[in-house]
Parts: sequence; C-alpha cells; structure tokens
Amino acid sequence: MCAPPPRCPLPYLTMSPRIGHDRVMQACARFLVALWCGFVLLEAAHADGAAGIVLYHVDDDGEIHLLLADHASDRRGWAAFGGGPEGDESPAETAARETEEETRGAYTRQSLLAKIVDQKPVSSKGFSLFFAQVPKIPVDEISKKKIPEGNKAYLERKCFAWVRWTTIEPLLAETTQAKNKANLPVSVLPASSNATYLWNVWVGNLKDAAKVGAIPWLVEPRSTKQGQ
Repeated sequence: MCAPPPRCPLPYLTMSPRIGHDRVMQACARFLVALWCGFVLLEAAHADGAAGIVLYHVDDDGEIHLLLADHASDRRGWAAFGGGPEGDESPAETAARETEEETRGAYTRQSLLAKIVDQKPVSSKGFSLFFAQVPKIPVDEISKKKIPEGNKAYLERKCFAWVRWTTIEPLLAETTQAKNKANLPVSVLPASSNATYLWNVWVGNLKDAAKVGAIPWLVEPRSTKQGQ
C-alpha cells in the first residue's frame, strides 16, 4: 500500500483538497525521478576532468615495479594516484598535482608534469590516466615526508608499497565487481594497511589502458635510466 500523503517530499500538495491522492503520488514520483537524475549528473560532473598517474620504476634486471598506496579514510583498496581538478587545470596538471599530494610531496608536480605534459592520456570512464617512469624512493621515506601544514590533501593516502607488475598483471583478469576483490599477496603489503586488495575502479582503468595498448612497458623497450 502506498505511503500516506503527508510523507511525500512535497507535503504542501497534500494540504489542498482539490488535489487527489493519485495526483500527489504522481508528483512525488516525478520529484524522486528528478532527484535521482540530479545525483547521476552530479556524479558524472565529478568524474569529468579527474586525472592521475601510474608511477613505475624499472630495476637493474628490467623488472617493473608500480608505486601503489592504500586510502587512509576508507577501504577502497590499493591503487595509483589521482583525483579531481582544481580551477581551470588541464588533465596533466591535475594528475601531477594530485600525485604530488598523494605521495606526500615525494614526487613533485613540476617533475611529473614535465614527464606527462606531451603524453596522450588513456580515457577511462571520465578519468585521464597517465604513466610516468620515476626513480624508486623507499616507501619509508615517502611515509615520513614532511607535508605542508594544514593541507589535508597530503594525508589522503596511508601506506605505500612498490609492487611488481608480475604480481599485478594476473589480477587484471579478475572481475572489477566489488564482490570479487583482486587480492594482493599480504607479503607485499605493510601490516598497517586498511585493505589487502586493489581498488576495483583502478583495476578498470588499467584494463582500459591495456585494451588500447597504452601501458608503456608492454609496448616499449624497458629502460633502467631514471629521469628526475
């Protein structure tokens, strides 16, 4: 049975004797549909312009290592870095700033922007994904970096880990549905991490990059030379 008219999100309609119960419920339904559409549009607008960078290191043996981080405030899972734009930033500028913040300043936006400014990003569900080869900074050093006072953006990530690509690649075959987590070996993660799995959204980003042949170490010769 329908809820009584007074519970309608448009209660003023129920106060008029000229408007029947059916018309009130129709008005409520239209209101709720409009509200739902507004939430969908808001989510799409939030995704539009978001960008990030996959930081990777090539060791002396040619092995690829990706720098990943856990989220500090929730259990989304492990992923690379990125977020939404500020002002009139370009995708590359957004990616460089967000990555600087989320690595606690270990990798500066200026050095990162120089690496990706001429790169065509992978477009993945409204997210612009870049790749940058970087020198390997120990995770303990990243975690202990002094951050700008009062800037909470530098505290969005909690733990860091360099993870071999050979560990991550098989997990891309896993579904990106939240109920089927792409679990990382506990041995590669710090004990204080919130999650032990890859963030399913980021797994989807990597899959999209793989589909278009945009993962650099899979299409280019591996160089161990690290630019600053």
